[in-house]
Order: sequence, then structure tokens, then C-alpha cells
Amino acid sequence: MIYIAYFSTDEEDLKHGPRHGSFSCLVDADDPEDAVKKFEKHLQDIRMSGDLFSEKKVTIFLNDIIEVDKAPRQPAVLEYQSTLGEAPPHIGIVLPSGKTEELVSYHWQPEDVPPDKDDYVVEPFLTFE
Repeated sequence: MIYIAYFSTDEEDLKHGPRHGSFSCLVDADDPEDAVKKFEKHLQDIRMSGDLFSEKKVTIFLNDIIEVDKAPRQPAVLEYQSTLGEAPPHIGIVLPSGKTEELVSYHWQPEDVPPDKDDYVVEPFLTFE
């Protein structure tokens, strides 16, 4: 069975002060308890490798787990967050623990932008008025 977990974090960054964040993880496991054990070990391994959660005190909260029997034929929104006010400065990384054989990330950008160009204007995917 596939399990998707949603986590939130409280971080004490030694250089920049308090931060908060969120991330999700995906795993194939026998049941929810097995998934939780695998998530815990994976996050500990990530911390030890220095890829994420390094150089700061981090408290991680497990918010939700979704069990996926099979992918739905119609799209399903898995998580939605909305924050009041202007978007604050943030970092965002897709597949931060590295590429695996099972997962591939596709960065969405306009078709007429060369792949090595990072300074293009981001156009909305959809706009509802």
C-alpha cells in the first residue's frame, strides 16, 4: 500500500532565527504503523546525511497520512494551504532527498524558455476570477 504523509516543522535556525515549514513523504508499506516507522527512519537518515534539517533545531509534527490503494482515475487534491497576507520569503525543493528510480520531478515552465534559463517571468497555470 502507498502512504503519503504530511508533516509540519518548527525550526530554530542558528543564523536566521525561527522558521516554520511543511513537507510530504511517500512510501510503500504494509500498514500505517509500518509507514510511520519508515518515515521516522528516513527523516533521521536525512538529518544525519546533512541534506535537510542540518545546523538547526527542528521539531517535526506528523499531521496526516493518506493511504492510497490505487491512483484515482480523476485528479484528487491532496493538500491545500492558504496563508493570510503577501507570500513570505521561503525555500522550496522538489525531491530534496534526491532522485530515485521510482520518482522523477518535472519543473513546470513556459515552453519557449530554454531549460538552462532561470530568470523568466512565471505565468499562472490557472486564474479564477
